[in-house]
Amino acid sequence: MQDAFNNTVTSSTASITVAIGTNPGGGTLSGTTTVSATGGVASFPTLSINLVGVGYTLTASSAPLTGATSSAFNIGPAGAGRLGFITPPRTITAGACAGAASVITVQLQDSLGNPVSASAGGQAFTAASSSTGTVTWYTDASCTAVAGGGAFTIAAATNSVTSSTRTPRRVGRSSASPTPPV
Repeated sequence: MQDAFNNTVTSSTASITVAIGTNPGGGTLSGTTTVSATGGVASFPTLSINLVGVGYTLTASSAPLTGATSSAFNIGPAGAGRLGFITPPRTITAGACAGAASVITVQLQDSLGNPVSASAGGQAFTAASSSTGTVTWYTDASCTAVAGGGAFTIAAATNSVTSSTRTPRRVGRSSASPTPPV
């Protein structure tokens, strides 16, 4: 809390609320957003925003005082934490390669679902299916390059890999498991 001359009002215990001002990534602010000032200063140690973006701002308010807006800041992804399917669910026709209609895309993500680029050497993973038939995994939409054992690698400095499947029966649920780095 500051007075008209930008001096901290050390006697203030006012409640201050923080919110996202500019929200370029569509993120959600989590944590304790309203705290009481101590010695004229309010601290918000539990705040976090879940989505990456460039140019976020925060606003602080405490009625009837004039609010404040932070300088713009950027939020980047955390380290790689999971693989995620970013292709909508679909049924793939048995024995057919439907090209782009059968493509499945797996993305390397942080723990909040933000895309993360693979480090040097890439990120290997194995794809699997709960189908009752045999699933053949391909590394291309034309179903010509077989991914032996469902093994794929997300190349360094990229965040996803696309594959196609061909199966003699309807595909059930698919999964992708990362291969630990060597």
